[in-house]
Amino acid sequence: MKSYFTSSFLVFIFFSFIIPLQSQNLEIDGGAKINSLTLNNSAPNVLVVLPDGSIGIREATSIGGGGGGGGGAFIVGGGSAFNGFGTADNFVPMGSSVRANSYDEVKTRVPMSGTLTSFEGAIKGATPAGSYTFTVLKNGGNTGLECTITGSATACTDLADCVSFTTGDFIAVRYTGSGATNREGRWSAIFTAGGTCP
Repeated sequence: MKSYFTSSFLVFIFFSFIIPLQSQNLEIDGGAKINSLTLNNSAPNVLVVLPDGSIGIREATSIGGGGGGGGGAFIVGGGSAFNGFGTADNFVPMGSSVRANSYDEVKTRVPMSGTLTSFEGAIKGATPAGSYTFTVLKNGGNTGLECTITGSATACTDLADCVSFTTGDFIAVRYTGSGATNREGRWSAIFTAGGTCP
């Protein structure tokens, strides 16, 4: 009986001290390891490391970009600097100056969710005899993000459309010439991490 009473008393004292500590600051002398974190892209705040090495909080919306996610916007693109595109379908990846004859050879994995907007395609030198169409492909399928160069122009844009990507999706751009001679070409766009299309 005495042993049971003593154990219960110690457990009571232990929990009496633990419960108030849950709302206190955490101080670690040495290292700490976090085994599991819950992903929440809509959280209003994020943890940041301050210049003095301590941990602070920052509003997620203050970290660059827009589009509803606050993740930041940056320029992406690709193309072919040395191999001209012919009249057949050509495919170029994101972030590289190569081209291929098939989508699977150049498809690039998108490392984070976000949106692609402000798309532009360009060729080296005007070619009034033909046209060149640039189309963004998502997981091998056409998207509405595309533009066509015709006449004496050397570039085209699609500033109206938006394509959303999820982490793990694949992207490539198809470049198709029609009745035109070979031209080196490239594409660029704005990728907004965490963004959402209208």
